Amino acid sequence: MLEESETKTHQLHEALWPLDLLEPLQAYLSTHRPLLAGLSGRWTQPVGDLLWVSSDGSPMTEMAIYDRIRLHTKDAFGEPLNPHLFRDAAATTLAIADPEHVRVAAPLLGHRSFATTEKYYQQATAMQAHRAYVAVVFGEEYKP
Repeated sequence: MLEESETKTHQLHEALWPLDLLEPLQAYLSTHRPLLAGLSGRWTQPVGDLLWVSSDGSPMTEMAIYDRIRLHTKDAFGEPLNPHLFRDAAATTLAIADPEHVRVAAPLLGHRSFATTEKYYQQATAMQAHRAYVAVVFGEEYKP
């Protein structure tokens, strides 16, 4: 759960933790986080109850987390992805896979109104139209 003060829209956010990630989270909390929190590097600051701890034994900053995500996605996919692209992908995927329920993307992404989310729906619709056009041009069957 994220308190109002911890979210961009200042609204309480509750979500279920995916079962596939439960064991890795428990390992991090019981083994790795205490080890990292016990380190004393150049920039050491109290960790408190913050989740992500750096190799200096300090809470990771937003920029450090951002950089780490870009590093790991570049290693995994050949291109660095920033965290905001995961939000974009979630909304776009939902709009393509289940357009009848696309409005659930607004609270999922923390948007105050569907108008903000709607641009992703329009992006998904344009992408599908492009794929259908390319299929026709190349004489292939379009499969959404």
